[in-house]
Amino acid sequence: MVNRIIALLIKDLRIEVRRGHEILASIAFVSIASLAMSLFAYKSQNFEFVAPSLWLFTLFISIFVSMITFVSEHDKNTLVGLRILPISPSLIFVSKAIFTYLITVVESMVALVLLSIFSSTWILFNPVIIFVLIIFTFYLAGVSSFTSLLVMYSEGRSFLIPVLIFILSVPLLSPLVTLSMPSLPSSFTDFILLFAG
Repeated sequence: MVNRIIALLIKDLRIEVRRGHEILASIAFVSIASLAMSLFAYKSQNFEFVAPSLWLFTLFISIFVSMITFVSEHDKNTLVGLRILPISPSLIFVSKAIFTYLITVVESMVALVLLSIFSSTWILFNPVIIFVLIIFTFYLAGVSSFTSLLVMYSEGRSFLIPVLIFILSVPLLSPLVTLSMPSLPSSFTDFILLFAG
């Protein structure tokens, strides 16, 4: 079972490396957005907005990645090949979710580093923020893969995917912002809400 998931994961990673323009496009978005947010924070001398912007960037990254999982398989007619493999649909979903998690967490870490460099603040290198980022990207990987699977046959998927991911992520944004902004009072309940999601 694990070997089959790893084989599917390696296949997806190889395909993504060959189509490097998709990852480069999302990294370019992260770079430009990080620079713009950092300039705003630097000019206003209010660096507390840097951390919440990281959660928005992570949300946008998950939307980008959701377009290259099941939707991409459907568009390239390789979904038929996945169906005839001797692998259960749940294992295919798990491999896509792991693939989504790896891409999302790596690009989110890039966003964290770029936001820190551009804003000249190391507020994001807080162990709590890094821990919460790892948990949030895990959640987003499941949501993105599920959303991509759910709407891959829909004609309006370019509209539906961002809306569904945003709707399913909104309940977690409040505890995320609370945990990442020192001026806001946070409690253990915020961690419970994050884990409940």
